[in-house]
This record gives sequence, C-alpha cells and structure tokens, in this order.
Amino acid sequence: MPAWYSEYRKKRKYRQLRRWKAGILLALFAVFFSIPAGAKGDEKTMPDFTVKTAQNGSHLEISLTAANHSNEDIHLEFPTSKQYDFTVYNSQGQPLYTFSKGRLFLQAIQHITLEKGEEKTWKQVWKNAEAPGTYTVKAELLPSKINGKPGRKILAEQTFTIE
Repeated sequence: MPAWYSEYRKKRKYRQLRRWKAGILLALFAVFFSIPAGAKGDEKTMPDFTVKTAQNGSHLEISLTAANHSNEDIHLEFPTSKQYDFTVYNSQGQPLYTFSKGRLFLQAIQHITLEKGEEKTWKQVWKNAEAPGTYTVKAELLPSKINGKPGRKILAEQTFTIE
C-alpha cells in the first residue's frame, strides 16, 4: 500500500468517529429537549389520594381512595399490578406492616381512567391490629404516567388510635 493511502484511511476513520460522536450527541439532545419541563403531571389533573382506617375487632380496615375533582378525565398508567402501597408505623416510627412485603405483582402495564367526579377505592385488611396505641399509615399511589406524562408517587397519611 502506498504511504498516502494509509494516511487517507486514518483521516477517514477519524472523520467517521467524529460523525458517530456527533450523531450520539444529537440524539441525546433530541431526547433531553423532547421531555417537557413540567412532565410530572399537571397539578390540576392530579388525583386526590386519601387513606382512611376503621377498626373491626382485631382487624384494621384500610381504604385508599383516588378521586378526580378536576374538570377532565385522569388516565393513570401503572408499570405493574402494584398500583399502591402502604406501611403502618407505631408511635416510635417503626414499621409494623407493609402491604407489598412478601407479595408478588403481575409485570404488566395496568390502566385506570378516573372520569370527572369519579373515585376508585382499594380496601385491605391488617389482621394483627390488636395492641392499643397510636399508629400512622403512610400510603402511596404509584402511577408511572398521568395523562400520558411521566407520573410520580402521590402520598397520603393518617394517624389513628387503637383502644
């Protein structure tokens, strides 16, 4: 091979490498700037999320409610069948019961649409709630998308007393 040809190949490789780097950079910028700045769901179209408790003998009934008080439908997308989670804490802040601990969840996308004025309630039972005292239940709704935009955890909390 002539000397000029090997020099030509080096320059060609260098140009290809520069183009490749420029292409990756361009793709990264395109992805970065295609995500809307406030992509956490509009606050006006976020569901209201509440947790309520009711004692029934040695059992504690826990109700989690997502309500749509906006003027438009709210579409929630979940990456798994785990749509919510909650933990019960004692008065010292130690966790006593976590709903999802030891459970398996379906690895399939789930959808819920809350129409204007609609509510969705999930009910669970904590069976070992017999010791008197003050407790706190902290719950979270876990949508990955809200109306097609990236979602976030929606938190709710309630303190209650068992006598």
